[in-house]
Amino acid sequence: MSLKSSASVAELPHPHESAASQPVTGPLVEWIDSIDSISPTAKSLIIDGIRSRSEKGQQVYGRVLSTHNGRPSWVDLWQELLDALQYMHKEHLEGQRAVPDEIAAAIHLLTQSTCLFSRKE
Repeated sequence: MSLKSSASVAELPHPHESAASQPVTGPLVEWIDSIDSISPTAKSLIIDGIRSRSEKGQQVYGRVLSTHNGRPSWVDLWQELLDALQYMHKEHLEGQRAVPDEIAAAIHLLTQSTCLFSRKE
């Protein structure tokens, strides 16, 4: 599926996980906890936020985000990043000049996580 797909995240089905699936939250929290370049306060807010979003996923979808779930993760990520860019620019247009520490830290984590992948040419 192309990132240019017109289907929104909400329109895509939520298939059931395969036998190889595992929850994402635990390993993600462990990875974040291992990053020393983030303040303990921001790290705590990010980890608490991730756990809260995971609980919400359990309540809304009956499951947490898991690997091998049949969902197009790159498409989901692309759409969420586009939304994030719009929220950031909205804050700029509204005159906000300071980025909260936890948001700057989350953006830092996002850029750090790209090091886990090789780039597609």
